Amino acid sequence: RYRESERQALLARFGAGLEAEPESAGRVGRLARLVIDSRLADLCCVLQRDADGRLHRAGIAALDADGEIALARMDLEAQTVRDVVSSGRSQLLPDVPAVASAEWSAEVGPEQVALYHRVAARSALLVPLSARGRVLGVLALLRRGDSPRYDDDDRVLVEEVAGRAALALDNALLLADERATAARLGVLQRITAELSAAATPSDVADTAVTHLEHLLGEGSVGIYELDAAGLIPLAHTGVDDEVRARFPAIPLQADLPVAVAFRERDPLWMDDLELSRPARPEMVETLTGLGFRSGFAVPLAAGGRRIGAIAVGFRSVRQFDVTERATVQALSEQCAQALDRARLYRAEHQVAETLQRSLLPPRLPQLPRLALDSRY
Repeated sequence: RYRESERQALLARFGAGLEAEPESAGRVGRLARLVIDSRLADLCCVLQRDADGRLHRAGIAALDADGEIALARMDLEAQTVRDVVSSGRSQLLPDVPAVASAEWSAEVGPEQVALYHRVAARSALLVPLSARGRVLGVLALLRRGDSPRYDDDDRVLVEEVAGRAALALDNALLLADERATAARLGVLQRITAELSAAATPSDVADTAVTHLEHLLGEGSVGIYELDAAGLIPLAHTGVDDEVRARFPAIPLQADLPVAVAFRERDPLWMDDLELSRPARPEMVETLTGLGFRSGFAVPLAAGGRRIGAIAVGFRSVRQFDVTERATVQALSEQCAQALDRARLYRAEHQVAETLQRSLLPPRLPQLPRLALDSRY
């Protein structure tokens, strides 16, 4: 009865501590610290899955500062961790093999070996953070020195802690998604209003660039219009005059993202250009030569007709999550409709101007002793 009341008190402490943090990042950090404060581990690391399935350190805590530093620099995405993610089952390691011993299977460099020695883990417990049928990450607990080895009783307790923590984390992520969706709708409403007031293609491009920079942060943004010479930049930020002079127009058959997206009528997302090098070596070589590491291109179509494209590049590797992609797609649709209206207005204006000028006499009559002038 005493151990059961102690367990309930521990779970209640975790629940209250996690609920005190409204954001997902805060909850992950609090989880790691609660594990240490409750003496469930000497070192704790929370690995969280990104939208693309990759793991990243989201929370670290240890009994000492040196342990936290070493844990922050260690390569923790080992096969054992990947097995926990893929299977959704815990991994209990009562005795962690000594570094470089016969039982040591990981292939790591000298720096990592030194970090493993600094951590000096004696026993380990890896538990999935699962909620609503999906694995959100992994809770990694390590003990060292004279601390007792992990056993099945520890595993059962930590799995219950991890289950409650995963639910709290998932709730925070859902709340963040709802807020992001509401913010995205607000942005799109403002964009729609401003684009409806844009009278020329240049006005449309300037408005689109402003909002893309606001949404995505620092980067190079180009808005292109279809022309007889290819794709003509209406606006292009984040590049110098030399680059603008090098690409006054993009041929439709060019091996560049903006042309590929236009030809294929489909967005081209490149989170990491190096990953695209085997399939598109010339494109990647050109873009990396300009200093870009990631980017995307989206075609602009209205009424079933392609009329331009948007291209955005970044100087660092960047993951484009589902929310960002959906927002960019929605913005591109609004931009395409506004650009189509502006192009139509420009064509009608040019026709009207040509007609008006055709009604004017080519020159004023010559009258003796009379000077004539005109204004139109």
